[in-house]
Amino acid sequence: MTQLQTPTSAQLKLRGALQKQLAGGKVEAGYALLGETDVVVIVDFPGVKEAMKASVELTKLLGISFTTAPAVTMEEFDELIEGG
Repeated sequence: MTQLQTPTSAQLKLRGALQKQLAGGKVEAGYALLGETDVVVIVDFPGVKEAMKASVELTKLLGISFTTAPAVTMEEFDELIEGG
């Protein structure tokens, strides 16, 4: 059975900022980390332009920097390698 958790204030603030600036993207997951990177948010965007726009807008809004890294699923990667 899955337990529902109440989002923390940090989650709500980040989620609110993301929803306003997503440029058509959808939040898939978010993680808090230890080390050089503090937070990772996985967002599915329609394209690179939308991801870049959201990154710039979120930097302006929140005053923190973002690193954007395009990714594909393992299945898509296999297709690329196999020439499909």
